[in-house]
Amino acid sequence: MPGFGEEARERLLEDVRERVRRYASGDDQAVLSPDALKVTGELLVHVPGAAQDLAVARVTGLLMWCRSGHRDDEDDDRDLIPALALLAPVWTADQSRVPPELAEFFATVGPGVVRPYDIWHGLAHTLADHTVQTGDADAADLVVRLFRRVVGAIGLDDEEYAPCLTNLSIALQQRYECRGDAADLDQAIEAARQAAAAFPGGDPGRLVAVACLAVAYRRRFDCAGQGDDLDTAVSLSGEAVAATPVGDPVRADRLSNLSVALRFRAEWTGSVEDARQAVDTAREAVEMTPAGHRQRTARACNLATALYSLYEGTGGYAELEESVAVARQAVAEPGATDLVRAAAYLNLCDNLRARFRYTNESADLNEAVESGEAALRLLPSGRPERLMALTNLGLAAHSRYQRLGVAGDLDRAIAAMREAVTGSGKHDPDLPGRLSNLCNILLSQAAGTSGGQAHLDEAIAAGRRSVAVAAGHPRRAMYLSNTADALLTRYEATHDVADLDAAVGTGEQAVRACPSASPFLSTCLANLAVAIRTRYELTGDTGDLAQAVTAARGAAHVPAGPAAVRIRAAARWGNWSANAQDWAEGVAGLAEAVRLLRTVAPRDLPTTDQEFELARLGGLGTDAAACALNNGDPLAAVQLLERGRGLVLSHALAGENSAQPPEQWPDEVAIRALAAPGPIVMLNVSRLRSDALLLTRDGLDELRLPGLTPDAVRHQVGRFLVALETHRSPESTEEEAVGAEADLSEILAWLWDTIAHPVLDRLARMGSLARTDTWAPRMWWCPTGLLSLLPLHAAGRHDPASRENAMNLLDRIVCSSVPTLAALAHARRPPEPARDVAEIMVVAIPDMIGAPRLPAAAKEARLLADLFPGKVTALVGAGATRAAVRTAMPQHRRAHFACHTRIDLVNPSKSSLLLTGEEGGSLAAVDLARLSLPGAELAFLAACEAARTGPALSDEAMHLASALLVAGFRQVIATLWPVIDRPALHMSKAVYGRLADSDDLSRLPWTVHDANRRLRDRYSRHPYAWAVYVHMGA
Repeated sequence: MPGFGEEARERLLEDVRERVRRYASGDDQAVLSPDALKVTGELLVHVPGAAQDLAVARVTGLLMWCRSGHRDDEDDDRDLIPALALLAPVWTADQSRVPPELAEFFATVGPGVVRPYDIWHGLAHTLADHTVQTGDADAADLVVRLFRRVVGAIGLDDEEYAPCLTNLSIALQQRYECRGDAADLDQAIEAARQAAAAFPGGDPGRLVAVACLAVAYRRRFDCAGQGDDLDTAVSLSGEAVAATPVGDPVRADRLSNLSVALRFRAEWTGSVEDARQAVDTAREAVEMTPAGHRQRTARACNLATALYSLYEGTGGYAELEESVAVARQAVAEPGATDLVRAAAYLNLCDNLRARFRYTNESADLNEAVESGEAALRLLPSGRPERLMALTNLGLAAHSRYQRLGVAGDLDRAIAAMREAVTGSGKHDPDLPGRLSNLCNILLSQAAGTSGGQAHLDEAIAAGRRSVAVAAGHPRRAMYLSNTADALLTRYEATHDVADLDAAVGTGEQAVRACPSASPFLSTCLANLAVAIRTRYELTGDTGDLAQAVTAARGAAHVPAGPAAVRIRAAARWGNWSANAQDWAEGVAGLAEAVRLLRTVAPRDLPTTDQEFELARLGGLGTDAAACALNNGDPLAAVQLLERGRGLVLSHALAGENSAQPPEQWPDEVAIRALAAPGPIVMLNVSRLRSDALLLTRDGLDELRLPGLTPDAVRHQVGRFLVALETHRSPESTEEEAVGAEADLSEILAWLWDTIAHPVLDRLARMGSLARTDTWAPRMWWCPTGLLSLLPLHAAGRHDPASRENAMNLLDRIVCSSVPTLAALAHARRPPEPARDVAEIMVVAIPDMIGAPRLPAAAKEARLLADLFPGKVTALVGAGATRAAVRTAMPQHRRAHFACHTRIDLVNPSKSSLLLTGEEGGSLAAVDLARLSLPGAELAFLAACEAARTGPALSDEAMHLASALLVAGFRQVIATLWPVIDRPALHMSKAVYGRLADSDDLSRLPWTVHDANRRLRDRYSRHPYAWAVYVHMGA
């Protein structure tokens, strides 16, 4: 036994003997385990033949004989045949040395019933199954050696010669999958070629060899990136499919292999036709495979990957959605091996990450990371698939870091991608992509660490290497664009003009190399636009500005591009044009960005994810409106302002089956109708200009407000928030509290001087402030952005001298607020048919664990019970559960809430009414907004801060009060900050006392106005006490 010493022989021989002894003592696993096969194979692969080493032949033959009795299928003779082949020469030498059953068998048929090479053949097949199931690299190596022994021992004219060559090719390919040695693929191709040539014409085995050869060529392409190998793989796979009858179970395997080859070629050449054929053939393979079949998972994986590849080629979102669904089905299929399940998880990881780029749903990223981790756990070290798993996990972790800032994700992403790059061969077709991904991830690291320069240098080196090794690669445009982005980032850090010029040049190459139908074209154009615009800022060359605008416009108009890329490109197109005072082009760009808002934050996206995206895109509507005004189109300004704000509310308002308002809403007819009861003033604050848009029964007018700059608004809002915090802090001194009141008074005076006074003067000159002998005139404010945080209804000077001259809103006009015009139109919808519903639901929670006591809550509940005997449903204390409140709301026309709130300034949709009970004890704004309360009339939110939202999402105007307005309440009374008990009870008495005398809700705004005036007169130096209440709605 050359290369196999006597010591090794004795050690292995004793191992097998001991296993047979243990089996005889009742330990079945001693011979049935994979290790038993491997030690047996290691012995036999060195035996020239059974007759040459009877000791080895006897003990290994006995082990295989023991195994043969445990086959579930009586026709499965893979253990029996080698047992017979091994024990036949033993019987010939000494008939007593074999089991009695075999002695009788050989006596009957003779020892020549088996072939000498059968001692290796059956064992090789059994070990090959184990290798496929587990990816055991040592077993894969042993299988190759066993099949080589078979091929070496068999005659060229033996009918098993050609099939054994096919089996050797398959074994070599399997060893490549385990070891990654490219030489195995060359040998596999040669073995399969010889097999195909050795089969007689028309022999079905030839098709098996052809199919095997096709897979070997495709694997060699995957390893070395030679396009000719891929064409050969497609041709041979097609030949095998064409020659296989429909209905033949083998056809499904051959279809699946053809699909993979077509997909590889589609990704290599950019052929959409190949990508479509790949999907069609993969789908046929899956449809031929019944549920529960051991190949079902693998074939579903191929279909999911083909769908994803078609999506990448065409940008078809339907294909991306289906790829996620199919990958999920593949993961859930029972009976798959660990390696196949790992492939399914890899598909799911990549497809979910891609879908996130379109949906922005953070749950996709969490599931993608979990899927990538699951795939890695299932893949043994050394498996080539681990490189793909590391790549996909690195990308998913990086995306989640960018979206959610999960601790450790960035380091995990870099480590995974570096390992994937290091493990890739220089001819690996996936190496350019891994290098480019590493480039992108390192840019994130550079932005967040003190060692940014080193990371930038490494990123650019990786990017340039990705381009260098990607000659002819269909994704070369992507790699070029990523490299250009890295060069621009380094320019911004170092101001080295050479990097800027390189960024522009590389970006231009990327655009030229990118197919026109590719979704990535939008990113290539967007990156190029930023680079050229940066050069314009350095040189002032207006030609550069024109090119930057053109590129940004092009990026915005790529239909298949990710919405997040397109909307930012559209915003740049509009803003850059506006900066150059090209107002028509500015409107076009910003209007496109506003239109795309609903694709970035669609209705079916979780609300917190909508808010995350919208917070990063604040100000689009206000800038678009300002641009339209500069372009002489105030109607377009109103429409853009309406569409560019309040998206979360509009999704709730539209409901599940209703269409969004048309882009041209409101038109002039709708404006006059909305403003018939009184003027509506939309306040627009932009860096371009700030205005009041005056909607009246006579039409639309605009009023420039030069003092209403973004900086001035930010300053006043900052003062306002500090004053509120001073009031609510128990650590504030009396002097600090007095100072906070003075600040609030000054803010109200600023609102009067800057906004309210000019607006009232213009409305008065227009004749739009009609006053009757009995009732003061009325108006609606629709503030935008940070202005929505301020108590606009209380604007003015409220000291006694100023009140005599009516230098404030309270002494001149009745004010209401609306978040959007659509919300106002909803509040004024036609009355519902009379229904048998109760009058008033009261939610009062005076005591809550962990929160200050609310003594006024119980008083308000008693007040309503006294004023409306028999008409009040009181949910007090422990009875005010989430379930009870949700059940009661549709059954009442009016609702009063005297309870605590939890205000979320980051995700205002999560601001909640704090209730009681075990099921969560709260009702979030988004849940309230989704209620359908067509018969609702009045909601009084005596709860603290119910009309407060966060600065980052102030354009959305999402808070508890606006949520109830959208849910169906026509009028809402709410608070802007924490209330003081005595003024709170005063407001409740004023509102409900008037309603008890007269149930006419149409006069409620005047009632709230009068109550506010009386509070103001009583607490004139303390606006914190009286300016807190706001009326919203019809």
